[in-house]
Amino acid sequence: MNDWCIEHLGCPVAERTFTAGNLSVVHGLRLTNGREVVLKIRDEDPRLGACTWVQHRMWQAGYPCPESLAGPLPLGTKVASAETPLPGGGKGPRPPVLPDSSPVFWPTS
Repeated sequence: MNDWCIEHLGCPVAERTFTAGNLSVVHGLRLTNGREVVLKIRDEDPRLGACTWVQHRMWQAGYPCPESLAGPLPLGTKVASAETPLPGGGKGPRPPVLPDSSPVFWPTS
């Protein structure tokens, strides 16, 4: 995990702040430069790249979700991805309820 962070985030791990998970193993990490990141480790799945792309586009559009920082990239026999933690930890704010006629994805331009 430390080598992965050095290679893909440019800094080693100083401290693990939490570990959780169900389908993924999720680690809260503080890097030696003081940056906090969330590292998710899971089985390889072809959809992960697309999910990361959508999450990044949502973050760019201002949706309250974590910023994707790296991955999914190999970590041993699994793949890992890193993202910013949500402010205050835990779950983010509830998304707005969209009327039935609203588009599912936000416009990109």
